[in-house]
Amino acid sequence: MAKSGLTENDPNSFARPDLCVVNHVHLEVDVDFKRKVLTGFVDLTFTKKSADAKSLILDMQVLDIREVTHLSSSEKLPYDSSVKDSVFGTKLEISLPEIEVGKSDVVRVSYETSPESSALQWLSPEQTAGGRHPYLYNHCEAIHARALLPCQDTPSVKAPYTASIRAPRELTVLMSAVREEPEDCGDGKTKVTRFSQKIPIPIYLIALVVGDLEKRKLGPRTHVWAEKDYVDTKCEGTVHGVYSCSTRIDSS
Repeated sequence: MAKSGLTENDPNSFARPDLCVVNHVHLEVDVDFKRKVLTGFVDLTFTKKSADAKSLILDMQVLDIREVTHLSSSEKLPYDSSVKDSVFGTKLEISLPEIEVGKSDVVRVSYETSPESSALQWLSPEQTAGGRHPYLYNHCEAIHARALLPCQDTPSVKAPYTASIRAPRELTVLMSAVREEPEDCGDGKTKVTRFSQKIPIPIYLIALVVGDLEKRKLGPRTHVWAEKDYVDTKCEGTVHGVYSCSTRIDSS
């Protein structure tokens, strides 16, 4: 093992995909602009690769872990988060029940992000083009996904993901995934938007934005999204440039 528990295969990560590897991620969170946090859970489907594996080892940074559950049995699983590094965050080691090598299982980690998350940027209405609503976006590259969700934050691990994001109903939620139509939550204040990314991707490519957004169609398969006050005016040159590029792509 490398210094501070970081792995030899990736000295920027605590994760041990050689023991247990995550092969699907499902994220469900509520967006809280007032507190500047995401609250919810992530379901991690993993496969045991080694008989020596007694735990699922993840990366995290400034996350408040509420509990960890073995999804099929509803059993609460013990975990350890005592190993920390000032740069690379915290090693989250989840003790696992008996699992055969080659078999898959699912754990649910309930958690909350921090207002100081390096992955999330929270903008006040005054910082936006429209000045009416707040705005949230994330940036996980290179090693900030661990501040968004507990994960194997190494590019050697690629997995598809699904997500369900609950946010103020007047705002649009987008992700780096196929988007379903939002559904009202029935409280008159929020709606939930669901996403599916079937292509296995490294965790740092999970992208999230929540804001007062509109789209403009560029081609048969392409759109551009931006703030309502930005998409037709300040971004006009960019839109035409993207349109020219998208036309070439669509016709190829």
